[in-house]
Amino acid sequence: MFCAVATCLVVGLTPQPGPALLRASVRPLPTRCVATPEPAPRELGKLAVLLTVPAAWGTFAPAVKLAYAASPSPLPGLVFSTGQYFFATLTLLAAAAAVGKEEGGSLDAMADSSEPATRATWLAGLELGGYLFVANQLQVKGLGTIPADRGAFLVQTTTLVVPLLQALSEGGLASVPRRTWAACVLAFVGVLLMSAELDVAGGLSMGLSFGLGDLLVLASALLYSVHVLRLSALASGIPALRLSLAKACSEGGYSLLLLGGLALLPALPISQEIGVFAQTFAQLDAGAQFTLAASAAWCGVVTVAYTIWAQSYGQSGGISPTEANLVYTTQPLWSAAFAWLLLGELLTPSEVVGGLVIGAALWVATREDEPARPAE
Repeated sequence: MFCAVATCLVVGLTPQPGPALLRASVRPLPTRCVATPEPAPRELGKLAVLLTVPAAWGTFAPAVKLAYAASPSPLPGLVFSTGQYFFATLTLLAAAAAVGKEEGGSLDAMADSSEPATRATWLAGLELGGYLFVANQLQVKGLGTIPADRGAFLVQTTTLVVPLLQALSEGGLASVPRRTWAACVLAFVGVLLMSAELDVAGGLSMGLSFGLGDLLVLASALLYSVHVLRLSALASGIPALRLSLAKACSEGGYSLLLLGGLALLPALPISQEIGVFAQTFAQLDAGAQFTLAASAAWCGVVTVAYTIWAQSYGQSGGISPTEANLVYTTQPLWSAAFAWLLLGELLTPSEVVGGLVIGAALWVATREDEPARPAE
């Protein structure tokens, strides 16, 4: 099913070349009859890269579960996030050193703050990295008080928040096509079904209580949505590797600043939790320490560094924030698939139904319009 979804997305969401290509035809087209231009190969490549983002994100939950299982004491989310950003920054630094000159992300250029382009890159990285860092901390804190499936549903409200923000920024709800709205609503229903409980008799149940944890996760979803919107606005003018490195360095810097501030306030509960974990980590056997480090390394390299670059590259090529976010909505499908492959977790009936609904939403979003009829 995942391969079919990916194929239809590449065909359906690829931006089409402008009218200039049509004017270049040898023979004029009949009145009111428009030929369908071929998609640009570069845009197809960007969309294909974008499709790998939710697949990479889908490996996050299994990796974190392995880390939690290896730690006898609670694993502070800030500590794990700092480890992720450390490995992510190392990965992107190595990439910049290896291919930076070709991809516009050389270390010498990044260090030259006198260049206007370099200042713009770091400002964009600080802004976008700030959205992601704060959203991640809110999400981790909120997930500590609500079930994981409920948190997954709440954070996927980005499916509706992104088109709403895009519509508001572009002058009204009519700026987003009705078909895209229908696909967003369908995808939202699919995520709801995947997060609900469906018994054999067909009954659907989901808790309706609302507390602080729910508000925190919803706030993180809002920040993730703003990030998707702002990334589309900023990525087109900055090389993907350069922007990715600036974002990763910013997130790592924010983590270190927060850890340093907590070190000055040892009486806080979170500071004490970090202290207990540090003592426990030193007493763990080599296998458990390796599992924790490997989990942080995988998340840093794959779910942070790679996805930061893939989003920056993919959203720099004419794909709207709403279309990109529809691609990201497939993350629950990948999470369920990797949980089955790596952890042996079986899909529930509600997850199967929800996955089919999400697939239908992507089909609606990628469905081609009927060809124009020639004038009589």
